[in-house]
Amino acid sequence: MSKKILSIIALAGAALAFGSLQQAAAQDFKMKAGPIWNNNEAPAKCAAACTLTWNDQWVTKVENKMSICSGKNKAADGKEYTIMDGTGGLEAGPIWNNEDAKTKCPSALKTVKWIPGNWVTTEWGKMSVCGCTGTVVPWKPNNIDK
Repeated sequence: MSKKILSIIALAGAALAFGSLQQAAAQDFKMKAGPIWNNNEAPAKCAAACTLTWNDQWVTKVENKMSICSGKNKAADGKEYTIMDGTGGLEAGPIWNNEDAKTKCPSALKTVKWIPGNWVTTEWGKMSVCGCTGTVVPWKPNNIDK
């Protein structure tokens, strides 16, 4: 093969590794996943990135109406990342106290899923992010909206 053809093939492979991240709905959000090298790896790594567990953090956003919960994932690089790197939380309805949060937060986080095909490389060889479903609200600890 000529060098030109090999260059074109290499560029095509690199384009696949970057993926595509499109917001399917206004409330969808992204989670870090570690490096994803191609579309074949994306389903497993993004499913893991969008599988969240509660990290015992929650805050009331609108008194008697809405609270949000923070969650973390276990990414392909072995690290854990929180929703929007700690700047947001997943909407969970009203939470009255810590005991109530122990059931509502895990339930809310369990609804998050990967949006198939939605991933993109943000830092070559180090980090990709995946599009996940869910309503994420900015995190403002000790700043309750009335």
